Amino acid sequence: MKYKILISILLLLISHTSKSQIILKDIVDRVNDSQYIFEGEVIRSDSYWNEDKDYIYTSVTIQVLKVFKGGISCGTIEMILLGGTVEDVHLEISHNLVLEVGHNGIFIAIDTERPLADPDFYSETNSIVVQPLYNEQGFIKFNHDEINKAVSDYQFSLDSLSYAYDLLELYTQLNYIDCSHSPVHQYNSEQAIRLSNQIHGLSASDSSLVVTLMNQQNTSTPGHNYFEFDICLSDSVSALYFMQSSINFNYDSLTFGSNIKGNGKLTISRGALIQDTSSYLFPTSSDQGNDNFNITILNKNIILFPVNFIDLTETPIPAVHVKIEVEDCNQQSTIEPYINSPFVAKWGSSSQPPINSVVSYDTVYSSNSIGFVGCGAFQIDSISPDTIRAGVGDTLRIFGNGFGATRGTGNVYFPNADNGGANYLYGDTNDFVSWTNTLIELILPSLTKIADTSIAINGNVGTGFIKVKKDTINSTPIIGDYLNVLFGVKNGPINGKKYFLNLTPFDSITLFKGFNFRTDTSVSNHPDILVCVTEAMKQWACLTTVNFKMGADTIYNDTSAMRDNISRIKFGKINDLSTLARTQQWAYYRQGCDEAVIFEADIIINEDLFSAFVYDTTKSNSIPIGKNDFYQVILHELGHAHSLTHVNDPTSVMWWSSTNQGIPASSRRVILSNDNSSLIGGNYIINRSISINPTLCDVEIMESGSTNCTGVGIDEPNNNGESILLYPNPSYANVNLEFSLLKEQEIKLVIYDLSGRIVYVNNIQFPNGRINFAISLENFDSGIYIVKVASKQFEFNKKLIKQ
Repeated sequence: MKYKILISILLLLISHTSKSQIILKDIVDRVNDSQYIFEGEVIRSDSYWNEDKDYIYTSVTIQVLKVFKGGISCGTIEMILLGGTVEDVHLEISHNLVLEVGHNGIFIAIDTERPLADPDFYSETNSIVVQPLYNEQGFIKFNHDEINKAVSDYQFSLDSLSYAYDLLELYTQLNYIDCSHSPVHQYNSEQAIRLSNQIHGLSASDSSLVVTLMNQQNTSTPGHNYFEFDICLSDSVSALYFMQSSINFNYDSLTFGSNIKGNGKLTISRGALIQDTSSYLFPTSSDQGNDNFNITILNKNIILFPVNFIDLTETPIPAVHVKIEVEDCNQQSTIEPYINSPFVAKWGSSSQPPINSVVSYDTVYSSNSIGFVGCGAFQIDSISPDTIRAGVGDTLRIFGNGFGATRGTGNVYFPNADNGGANYLYGDTNDFVSWTNTLIELILPSLTKIADTSIAINGNVGTGFIKVKKDTINSTPIIGDYLNVLFGVKNGPINGKKYFLNLTPFDSITLFKGFNFRTDTSVSNHPDILVCVTEAMKQWACLTTVNFKMGADTIYNDTSAMRDNISRIKFGKINDLSTLARTQQWAYYRQGCDEAVIFEADIIINEDLFSAFVYDTTKSNSIPIGKNDFYQVILHELGHAHSLTHVNDPTSVMWWSSTNQGIPASSRRVILSNDNSSLIGGNYIINRSISINPTLCDVEIMESGSTNCTGVGIDEPNNNGESILLYPNPSYANVNLEFSLLKEQEIKLVIYDLSGRIVYVNNIQFPNGRINFAISLENFDSGIYIVKVASKQFEFNKKLIKQ
């Protein structure tokens, strides 16, 4: 059978039903809804204005490498994306696909109705012009960093490109054209446009054996050093047991010597899979060349049933443990399996005696190679700080051993906050401050880094375990300490650099120094929607003093967001059923002040999903199954308008995902006052934005917002009747906390600076009644702080200014 894929991945893709700020689309839907599927590499990128010069698009030229579906040919094709930079003006769009020169992967596309560049930047060989289907989900990215999975997507990661090819062949029922070689199979245009909405079930004969190398380690005895690892096998088809296989491995003779079996440098032993000596013979090994050895696993000749063969699963099971003596400890190299066609692997069915059910695997996949990094320790010992801010210039220091004297192709990897850490992002060349064998220093990310187009820079850095790769092609990833990214700030690329995006909105109609959002009748004529929007804006204004305001006038004949110094919140055409809402920010670089400023923000809510939202003005009701929380969505998008990026914290407003599977009232992310990433990050952005030089940067500084904060959960009694007062504020020396307690309880007092660092903490048992507690600010630097007062029953956050 030609079509093979790991069943576990298939089931994952079919069963995934969660929704988010972008609505996750199953791979089945994406394939069926697409017109074109092809593999390619971005070779050119050009941004341009539309005809009215009020919107920016980007034309991306893609070299087609393989064609899976659609009437396109090998050569080049043009794809039109939203956003870009023209004449120092930058259009930043949330939940949007951004491609750079050097990106490659599988593109899932449809015909585009977006305006084309005039004149055309590049003469493509395909006259068809496309756009990605479902934005970010229209691109399955290939990684070539030797650490991450080979293929990554919003819903899944695959260990091998062959899985991706088989996946697409399975769903499209088409054999692909390989543009870099002779066609693999016969192919014609009639096949290319043929669609298949049926997914054919896999029988046992569709199974594939997957060989994975795992659990590598360096060991030693007096005078000898060894490299050890496990050969693991997996097969996601159920009710199959493994019988036999033979696999060859390449190695570097400079590291391990030659003919390692004959020279007594190769030792093997049974793994958990073949421990039963009544079912499996002891594995054998042999030299297949100076730098190649073979491992063979055989079953015993058993014809009686039942037998004690082990069923394979999707989880790799160790079959053989390999131990190789190291000849040169300073030489780094790899062990790489390859499947030689004369060698076969066989399986049997648990439901029948083996004599009648022994079948050869049609395909044996080699999922990875492993790296020997030398006998010296290669590890992360610690990181500093362990809490950091992304996009503001903070420096991260990674302490350890074995990093190498120079960076070379080495890198540091961080979880991607745009998909909850499902894959990793890696650093730009210009992020790195220094690299030594024991210390790596880099900015996370730098404020003004030059874009390195040879490295894929997509997504926002988030909380999670970091990884380090040293300067070897296949060095082993090292998982280090847990890094807490408190918040992230957008770094929009303008003219090849990435700048902190300060907020300097200025309304050209009313001369209002802030975001004076206008609506159309899609919002203004619906009282519940209008209340949700105004209350969400009030929360942000009360939390950070950002100047969010609902404009008095309504725009009736406005069809889309555009560059006109008018900020909008409206329902509109997004032409993409995967996106709930989108924030579009207009920014430009100010020559002479080395700053970038946002002067306009437009929030477009998908009008095709109007009936899929719940418009709860109380913020206290549960969200039923099949519906999306409009209040959460608008609060989230206003966070993007505030210049905040996603964070890897499921309790935060800026967490990337929500669900339509029902949300209890207590789980809704609709209260900003208890959200530290929004609280500290938002205040940092405002404090920095109002501190830039208005003359040097030629901008109108945004004024602080002022609004009635009653009803948004900030600075008011909670449901239990507790309230809090902080005075004097601003303060020079001391600040008093005054609050009422209905019963005796322990109170935790914490003060953070805008870096997220705790500068004061105290746990005190207070009696019931009115409490007055003084805190000395004598050792505090001047600036803005966040005061947190919390117990088991309540939590308050208040801003404090030390003068």
